[in-house]
Amino acid sequence: GRCEACTTKRNSSRNHKVDANRPNAYRRGYTHKWAKRSKAYLISNPLCVICRKQGKYTDAVLVDHIIPHKGDGDLFSDTANWQALCTTCHDIKTATEDGGFGH
Repeated sequence: GRCEACTTKRNSSRNHKVDANRPNAYRRGYTHKWAKRSKAYLISNPLCVICRKQGKYTDAVLVDHIIPHKGDGDLFSDTANWQALCTTCHDIKTATEDGGFGH
Protein backbone atom coordinates (compact mmCIF):
# COMPACT_ATOMS: atom_id res chain seq x y z
CA GLY A 1 0.00 0.00 0.00
CA ARG A 2 0.92 3.59 -0.52
CA CYS A 3 0.77 6.33 2.03
CA GLU A 4 -2.16 8.71 1.75
CA ALA A 5 0.04 11.68 0.78
CA CYS A 6 1.62 9.72 -2.09
CA THR A 7 -1.77 8.56 -3.34
CA THR A 8 -3.17 12.09 -3.17
CA LYS A 9 -0.15 13.49 -5.05
CA ARG A 10 -0.40 10.73 -7.69
CA ASN A 11 -4.12 11.38 -8.16
CA SER A 12 -3.46 15.11 -8.46
CA SER A 13 -0.82 14.57 -11.15
CA ARG A 14 -2.90 12.00 -13.03
CA ASN A 15 -5.93 14.28 -13.15
CA HIS A 16 -4.05 17.43 -14.13
CA LYS A 17 -5.08 16.88 -17.77
CA VAL A 18 -8.73 16.69 -16.72
CA ASP A 19 -8.36 20.02 -14.88
CA ALA A 20 -7.05 21.63 -18.06
CA ASN A 21 -10.39 20.85 -19.74
CA ARG A 22 -12.54 22.33 -16.96
CA PRO A 23 -13.94 25.84 -17.20
CA ASN A 24 -11.91 28.31 -15.16
CA ALA A 25 -12.90 29.06 -11.57
CA TYR A 26 -14.76 32.24 -12.52
CA ARG A 27 -16.90 30.39 -15.07
CA ARG A 28 -17.65 27.73 -12.43
CA GLY A 29 -19.10 30.45 -10.16
CA TYR A 30 -16.11 31.33 -7.99
CA THR A 31 -16.47 35.08 -8.44
CA HIS A 32 -15.87 38.10 -6.21
CA LYS A 33 -19.43 37.60 -4.90
CA TRP A 34 -18.53 34.00 -3.95
CA ALA A 35 -15.37 35.18 -2.18
CA LYS A 36 -17.39 37.62 -0.06
CA ARG A 37 -20.11 35.08 0.76
CA SER A 38 -17.66 32.29 1.57
CA LYS A 39 -15.58 34.59 3.78
CA ALA A 40 -18.71 35.57 5.73
CA TYR A 41 -19.64 31.88 6.02
CA LEU A 42 -16.22 31.05 7.47
CA ILE A 43 -16.53 33.85 10.02
CA SER A 44 -19.75 32.22 11.23
CA ASN A 45 -18.36 28.66 10.86
CA PRO A 46 -14.67 28.89 11.81
CA LEU A 47 -13.96 25.20 12.49
CA CYS A 48 -13.63 22.26 10.11
CA VAL A 49 -16.80 20.17 10.44
CA ILE A 50 -15.05 16.88 9.69
CA CYS A 51 -12.33 17.47 12.28
CA ARG A 52 -15.00 18.46 14.83
CA LYS A 53 -16.74 15.09 14.32
CA GLN A 54 -13.39 13.51 15.27
CA GLY A 55 -13.04 15.68 18.37
CA LYS A 56 -10.38 17.96 16.87
CA TYR A 57 -10.44 21.75 16.66
CA THR A 58 -9.00 22.75 13.29
CA ASP A 59 -9.48 26.12 11.63
CA ALA A 60 -11.60 25.93 8.49
CA VAL A 61 -10.04 27.73 5.54
CA LEU A 62 -12.55 27.12 2.77
CA VAL A 63 -16.20 26.50 2.03
CA ASP A 64 -16.93 23.15 0.41
CA HIS A 65 -20.04 22.12 -1.48
CA ILE A 66 -21.32 18.99 0.30
CA ILE A 67 -23.00 17.81 -2.88
CA PRO A 68 -20.83 18.82 -5.86
CA HIS A 69 -22.75 21.49 -7.77
CA LYS A 70 -21.44 20.50 -11.22
CA GLY A 71 -22.52 23.84 -12.65
CA ASP A 72 -25.96 23.93 -10.98
CA GLY A 73 -26.23 27.57 -9.85
CA ASP A 74 -28.96 26.88 -7.30
CA LEU A 75 -26.95 24.09 -5.67
CA PHE A 76 -23.82 26.26 -5.82
CA SER A 77 -25.53 29.12 -3.91
CA ASP A 78 -27.52 27.02 -1.43
CA THR A 79 -25.87 27.59 1.96
CA ALA A 80 -27.47 24.35 3.21
CA ASN A 81 -25.07 22.64 0.78
CA TRP A 82 -22.00 24.37 2.25
CA GLN A 83 -19.60 23.14 4.90
CA ALA A 84 -16.49 24.67 6.40
CA LEU A 85 -13.38 22.51 5.95
CA CYS A 86 -9.65 22.61 6.61
CA THR A 87 -7.33 22.05 3.65
CA THR A 88 -6.52 18.45 4.62
CA CYS A 89 -10.15 17.35 4.92
CA HIS A 90 -11.06 19.14 1.69
CA ASP A 91 -8.19 17.49 -0.19
CA ILE A 92 -9.18 14.04 1.07
CA LYS A 93 -12.84 14.63 0.15
CA THR A 94 -11.89 15.89 -3.31
CA ALA A 95 -9.52 12.97 -3.93
CA THR A 96 -12.21 10.41 -3.09
CA GLU A 97 -15.23 12.03 -4.80
CA ASP A 98 -15.98 10.89 -8.31
CA GLY A 99 -12.64 9.15 -8.61
CA GLY A 100 -10.27 12.03 -7.90
CA PHE A 101 -9.28 15.64 -8.34
CA GLY A 102 -10.95 17.70 -10.99
CA HIS A 103 -14.12 15.65 -11.39
